[in-house]
Amino acid sequence: MSSETIPARFSKKDVKLLDYFVEEGYFSTKSDLIRESVRHYIHELSLREIRMRVPQKEWTEGEIQEELGEIKRIRRKLWKV
Repeated sequence: MSSETIPARFSKKDVKLLDYFVEEGYFSTKSDLIRESVRHYIHELSLREIRMRVPQKEWTEGEIQEELGEIKRIRRKLWKV
């Protein structure tokens, strides 16, 4: 998978926190921590969107498969897989 560099600015407090988690061994680099954090946040946003799209009701197997297909299409678009 190819990658792209995106410049970002962080507060001194946030950089200290990034350094702390790297120094404690949670991540090997700040870049790894930031990438994982962004992935996690995108996943949470995806779940939030799914919950908004899915009203509380009984679903048929076909409806479930259709929604899962839509989720896969969104993921492929986001991750260009």
